[in-house]
Amino acid sequence: MTKDRIKSLLPYAGIPLITTALLLTQVKHADVFMLLWFILIIVFGYAAAVFDIKARKIPNKLVLVMLGAWVLTMTPKLIVDTEIAVELLLDALLGFTVGGGLFLIVYIISRKGLGGGDVKFMAASGLYIGFSGTMTAMLCGTILAALTCLILILAKKNVTVQGLPKNGDQPDAFTQVLTDISSIPRSTRALTQAEQHLAAAPELLQKIRRKDQMPLAPFIYIGILIAVFFR
Repeated sequence: MTKDRIKSLLPYAGIPLITTALLLTQVKHADVFMLLWFILIIVFGYAAAVFDIKARKIPNKLVLVMLGAWVLTMTPKLIVDTEIAVELLLDALLGFTVGGGLFLIVYIISRKGLGGGDVKFMAASGLYIGFSGTMTAMLCGTILAALTCLILILAKKNVTVQGLPKNGDQPDAFTQVLTDISSIPRSTRALTQAEQHLAAAPELLQKIRRKDQMPLAPFIYIGILIAVFFR
């Protein structure tokens, strides 16, 4: 195995450690089916956290894999043990609805201050940890994120959780766009350039935001671990 390959896998070294800890602490308390779900959410959540730290984004493919794995594991349970499976199904769907719904409301109210990937990740995670686990994960995760953000602000590190930076050195994207446009001579070509600048404004905002924002998924993942280990 090459050094580059080892380096790319190094961030995921925590997965076997956390999984081993889960097996040692929960094997006597959880049935095989729930244990499988917990292992899956540990793996998927860890991957989401790493992606969010590296790219400030949770891939849609990862969310789709989470949904697919849940369906594949839930289907045989419904066939073999229908009564218990229905209870788990209702609890999972409630977790999905509450987790995704609450984050979606924040996403809309904050005008996309919360990442869309976080909304989808929280909804998919709700399927694995149910309603109670979802509430615990969201509460613990958001409190940890808020405290971390507060500490960084007090330490004069100007970051926001999934929002625009508050660094005074960063020019406002739309102000920069308007300044660029005002300096363009009045001509047909100038109008075309102005349109290009306006069209680029959302992308410029996104670049500035991604550069300085603090990823939320790692904190939600810690909340998920708390929900799983201390359920």
